[in-house]
Amino acid sequence: MSYILSVAAIIGISLLFYRMFLDRETFFRLNRLVLLSCLIMAFIVPLVHVPAKFSFRSAVPVALDNVVETPVITQPEKRLVMQPTEEVNYIKTVTPPSPITIGGVVAGAIKYIPFIYWGGIAIMGTNLLLQIFVLLYRSRKSRIVRDGVCRIVEVDDDRAPCSFGNNIYINPGKYDVKTYSKILAHEKIHVIQAHSVDLLLAEAMLIFQWFNPLAWIYRKDIERNLEYLTDDSVLKGNNFEPSDYQLSLLKVSVPHMALNITTNYSQSMLKKRILMMNARRSNINSMWKYMTLVLLMGVLVCNINQPLAAIAANNVPFSFNKNTDAKNADVAVHEQAPAALPPAASPSPENNNNEPVKIAGGLTPPPPALDADTSNRLKFSNTKGRIEIFYERGTYKMPFPDDIVVADAAFVNAISGLGYSSLSPSQMDSLKTAGVTPQFAKDIAALGYTDLPYKILCMLKLAGVTPEYIKSFSDLGYGHLMISKLISFKFSNIEAAYIKSMQRVGLTIPLELVTMAKLRNLTPEYVQGFKDLGYTNITYDRISMWKLQGIHADYIRGFNKIGYNNIPESEVSFLKISKLTPEYITAMKDKGVVYADLKRYTFGRDRN
Repeated sequence: MSYILSVAAIIGISLLFYRMFLDRETFFRLNRLVLLSCLIMAFIVPLVHVPAKFSFRSAVPVALDNVVETPVITQPEKRLVMQPTEEVNYIKTVTPPSPITIGGVVAGAIKYIPFIYWGGIAIMGTNLLLQIFVLLYRSRKSRIVRDGVCRIVEVDDDRAPCSFGNNIYINPGKYDVKTYSKILAHEKIHVIQAHSVDLLLAEAMLIFQWFNPLAWIYRKDIERNLEYLTDDSVLKGNNFEPSDYQLSLLKVSVPHMALNITTNYSQSMLKKRILMMNARRSNINSMWKYMTLVLLMGVLVCNINQPLAAIAANNVPFSFNKNTDAKNADVAVHEQAPAALPPAASPSPENNNNEPVKIAGGLTPPPPALDADTSNRLKFSNTKGRIEIFYERGTYKMPFPDDIVVADAAFVNAISGLGYSSLSPSQMDSLKTAGVTPQFAKDIAALGYTDLPYKILCMLKLAGVTPEYIKSFSDLGYGHLMISKLISFKFSNIEAAYIKSMQRVGLTIPLELVTMAKLRNLTPEYVQGFKDLGYTNITYDRISMWKLQGIHADYIRGFNKIGYNNIPESEVSFLKISKLTPEYITAMKDKGVVYADLKRYTFGRDRN
């Protein structure tokens, strides 16, 4: 366990060093090497032992004067002592329970830590294998187009593009030609530079460090640096305009969780990627930071492990046993027959007084095994804190939550009349407990959602999706929405009124992007602010990107106040990324620097 904790400590120290000194550097290839090297060294350093003269830890010799001679008593042969008696009495000794202390609870919990740790390893390892299996399965069932070393797997689902190994998974029908070409160029860089190796090593680290939150952050930094490196390679190796390439990334970015072992388009890091693409290149003078890392690893090797002298001293075998002859000692072992429990009382037909069936010791037996035809003779009685099951041979009482609900005959008959006659009693209970009523099921069916599984009805009710909620979207012209989309809208607090308010200000949001717009807090007031400035034909893609970059109407209004009106939509993002502000331009004008073109103020400006 000390080895695992040492690995966790080295990962944490490496992460701290990277975040403090290297995270903002644009030496992306070198950062990739550093992150992978530190990851591998974290598992190697705790195994390296240095000579005592280089170690920061002193070697503590074993003092022979402190060795305690432990007498080893040789026990004589056991003699069974039985006292004659006419009747053997079986005595059950009751030991009073020990008082519960915090130390005792902690000590009891510690012994389960190894089982919990290995259980986590099993879960994480299984998760990694499942991810690989899913990708291989998608490769086998989809059409494949070879492009050099790359295999383009043409999928037909709505997932964002990703790559693993030399496979690129993409839905070609989902994007226009320009966007598709930029995505493909991006993914080819991932394949050619073998970024899947980095992600697999990071996943392997998490298998053994799943309990360490810093290891999860470290893995995220590896992924983010790979995206920085890929963006940099794409812009250097192709004739793409940075603004067009960034817009393509925005179109592809997704809020849902992708597979960990694939390169993917995550909204959470998109803003940082855009800023890094427009950041000033790092100076060669920053290389001293990387040399410091080598010194740090040397310090860790000398500080974490015991020196070789201590290892050798601890491995010297010592054996000082003093044998004491106890042959003549008065030692006798008295063995006693174990106390036997009286036979359990079987439930009898006479026991029908609504009392639990008892056996010796106050125990309640489990309910008897029931034949298929016995279930018709069962009766259920729900009382406070327990549910009672009455059957012909007695009564069994078991604890149950107070809010358990059992379907009554009227409920069962009504639900059965709606096409759910094949449901089992427990499934009927699930519908009743979820709050599904016959009227609710009937209203849902009237809206066109017929023959729904009972679990879907439960999900709709628990999610708060009502017939009125569904109808509100139908009135907007969306027609028959999928159940998953309705539940997703409800969980995201999306109401039909939100879409309607967007339509009033002239913005049409594609149905598949409504959830994303809500997550980005895109409001009618935000859109109207730009409409008032003359951007009447603004598209969802454009305004969504502005929202992601933190551009507000007041930002453009500030330029208008100092004489720069009618700024083209295509230049707004560039001004923001370049960190150009009205205050900066006013200061430059005061110094005599006046340009008619706003973009000229960006030349020579420090963007860090």
